[in-house]
Amino acid sequence: MIEHKNRPGQKGFSLIETIMVIVVLGIASYGLLNVFISGLRESASPLQGVQAIELAKEKLETIFSEKFDTAKGYSYLAAGNYPPETPINGFAGFNRTVTFTEVSGTDLVTPSPGSGFKRITVTVSWGSDSVTLESVAADY
Repeated sequence: MIEHKNRPGQKGFSLIETIMVIVVLGIASYGLLNVFISGLRESASPLQGVQAIELAKEKLETIFSEKFDTAKGYSYLAAGNYPPETPINGFAGFNRTVTFTEVSGTDLVTPSPGSGFKRITVTVSWGSDSVTLESVAADY
């Protein structure tokens, strides 16, 4: 009959010690994984921000090309010609709105109907975030 006794020079871990190490490592790794997962979720936001900026720039370019189109011109720049896009075609989750405000030519901020200057505001939103780009078109 062979007996196993703990002797002062004996090396190794007991079953209880091994289980405790596994439990402690499991708890620690859970916390670390949560940090990495939240970081991955946040990393998608900059990509969506860049997409939103590009979608807003695209709409501003379209508006200015129509402003310089001799068949349309400055008078075509009106909210009725640019309805809200919810969602933007081909970009699920992104919405886009365009507003026009006639503004004073001296500060380009103060509303001034008939001034010959229109402030164009394009807003692209996704989730709870949004990007707004503004420009001014003149009647000449």
